[in-house]
Amino acid sequence: AIRAGITVEALARHFNVYVFHAELWGWHDRTFNADFVKQRAVRYVYYKLEEGEIPMPAIMSEHFGGIRFDAIHTFRLVMARAAVSVMFQTADARPYATIDLDDDECLRSERFYQLWEGSGDKQRAQREREGLPRLRMLERMFVPRFQAVSLATAEDCERFSKRYPDGRFVHLPNA
Repeated sequence: AIRAGITVEALARHFNVYVFHAELWGWHDRTFNADFVKQRAVRYVYYKLEEGEIPMPAIMSEHFGGIRFDAIHTFRLVMARAAVSVMFQTADARPYATIDLDDDECLRSERFYQLWEGSGDKQRAQREREGLPRLRMLERMFVPRFQAVSLATAEDCERFSKRYPDGRFVHLPNA
């Protein structure tokens, strides 16, 4: 939430910022200050997922119809699909697209799998392991669609540069 807040703050100083906030995990009220974002955004749209899908065409027409986006910035791989959907729905030239992954989500998931297994929590370990192929597929599908990818460590930037030699990876340390 700190990275998102800093980004909204910085962008709002120079641009009209429209925020689409999809509730994915059910605990945003403990980590996310919606009032902070609303004070800086031209429009703030909160959406609670239904059946795991984000209907971006409907959301775009209802909340963002007629708005020309020069750029799209999204957080985390889980929101990449929604951002790419917005890119394809823009009538004008495709916006410049950036994503802040924060970390190598596949590597993090592998580490969590090992931690859960090592602690004896077989159910969590199994869920983490079962989610890895999907996470890897999402990364392969979506990371190349963004013109710039931010990561919190130089090591993650280096790993991604090797995986995607044509990509642009930016080291953006945590605050």
